[in-house]
Amino acid sequence: MDERAAELERLYREVGPILWGYLRRRAADRNIAEELFQETFYLAIRDFALLQNAVSERAWIIGIARNLLRRHWRRAISHRAVPLPEDHAADDRPTGDPRMDVMRQAVARLPDSQRVVLELRLAEDLSYAEIAEALAIPVGTVRSRIHNAVAVLRTRAAEMNSRKIMDR
Repeated sequence: MDERAAELERLYREVGPILWGYLRRRAADRNIAEELFQETFYLAIRDFALLQNAVSERAWIIGIARNLLRRHWRRAISHRAVPLPEDHAADDRPTGDPRMDVMRQAVARLPDSQRVVLELRLAEDLSYAEIAEALAIPVGTVRSRIHNAVAVLRTRAAEMNSRKIMDR
C-alpha cells in the first residue's frame, strides 16, 4: 500500500466515526448521510494535497461535510425534493430527565451561528481552532459565539429553576 493510501485509510478510521455522527445528526435520513459521507471522503481524496496543509485533519473533513450539507439543503429547498425536518439539529430522543429535554429544546432554538459552534465543540469535541478552520471564521468569533450561546442557555436554565421553585 502506498503512503497516500495508508494516510487516507488512517484518516478514515480516525475521523470516519466522528464524521458519520456529525452527518447522521444533521441529514434528513440515513441515505442522505451515507451519500454525504462518501462524497466527503471522495473530496478529501481528490484534494489530498490540501489535507497535508490543514491545521486539523478532523476540522478540515468536517468543513467539507458542512459545505456539502449546506449545498444539499439549498438544493432541497429550491427543488422541494426533500422535506426539511422541523428541526434537523435537535436530538428528540427523550432522556427521562425533563431538564435535559428542555435544554435540548433551548439549544435547538439558538441562532444557527451559535448552535453550530456549540454542537461542534460539545458533540464533535473540536477545539476552538478546529471549529474556526471548519467554519472558515476567526477563532475570536468562535469564542464569542460559544460564550453567547452558553449565556443564553444559563439564562434558560435559571428560568427553569426559578419556575420549579415557584411551583413548589
